Amino acid sequence: MIYENIEVHGYLPRSCVRIFSPNTKHLELARTLSTSSASVGQYIKTLELKGVEPEQAIAEQILEHTTSLKTFVYQFEVQCNYDGLGTWPNAQTLTRALANVGQTLEHLEVTHQFQSDLFGLMGPFFPPRALIFKELVVLKSLSVTLSLLLGWRPDSTTRLAETLPSGLVRLSIEYSPQMPEDCQWQAEDVLRVLEEFVAGKRWMKTTPHLDSITLNDTIWSPDKGQQEKTRKAAKDMFEQNGLQCFASRVGVWDWEDDDDLYI
Repeated sequence: MIYENIEVHGYLPRSCVRIFSPNTKHLELARTLSTSSASVGQYIKTLELKGVEPEQAIAEQILEHTTSLKTFVYQFEVQCNYDGLGTWPNAQTLTRALANVGQTLEHLEVTHQFQSDLFGLMGPFFPPRALIFKELVVLKSLSVTLSLLLGWRPDSTTRLAETLPSGLVRLSIEYSPQMPEDCQWQAEDVLRVLEEFVAGKRWMKTTPHLDSITLNDTIWSPDKGQQEKTRKAAKDMFEQNGLQCFASRVGVWDWEDDDDLYI
């Protein structure tokens, strides 16, 4: 029997599994999937993992055995200590884990947040590698934070043509949590990468089915006037090259509309 849209309370076959802030029971579930017969994981069509610490490797363990997965929502937490060191996901390991569901996965959302303050955290500690999605051959929609898509540092970016799967239809570049100053993406950096991908309709060679790109306003300048200028530049660039461009304000603080703000 397959149970729809319910929390994890045991190990019966389920089509939808949601795990938030993993505890001992959830870690045991990951171990169970990795040691039991493949029949346990094959029923899972939707998997949500949120509040996950990368070193637990829960995603990597479960993805190895969810052979029919169609939707994966993954939000991990980066922990930073006072020495300026962080606990980061291994991009190569996670990319290989995603490849396990490359023949079935249609919808992917992968984001991150920081569990502690970034004060004192230095840029060199940030891993340069971004995730690669090429092997997700049936993926239709991808929602991913800027740092995970292009790399944690603007000086070591990944070209979109090299990372996006050929069947992609919708791409959303989402809010990235605040980064140390020397790791922050500037508007001109983002526009440069996007222009390289879409100019002259080059995107059609690698992602011929792509229809739209959604850009979160937080990737632009915090200055409202400059934000509108760069947003318009991006929209014009995309539309001139045959792509729809949408704006997202998730995570954007609108100072003018906050009536309860006191200083």
